[in-house]
Amino acid sequence: MCRRAIFVFIRLWVILASPEFCLAEVEVAELIEAPIESLLDPATARVEEWEIPGRIWPVPFYQFGPHKVWGATAMILAELVAMLE
Repeated sequence: MCRRAIFVFIRLWVILASPEFCLAEVEVAELIEAPIESLLDPATARVEEWEIPGRIWPVPFYQFGPHKVWGATAMILAELVAMLE
């Protein structure tokens, strides 16, 4: 198996006005906006168990309304939460 290193550099800004987003539909299905307060709420961070080829894996995610944010995005959000606490 070939593994590649992937680096993600995060930038966080505080803005005073709501921005106007222009989504690239081929890359983004939907924009999910969530206030920082909801991200910091411990009830938002959850874990499900997924069965993947006969093995059970814990899958952490953030629940924002009907949306589950998981994978690399959830890991990035977890790092942000750790920095803000």
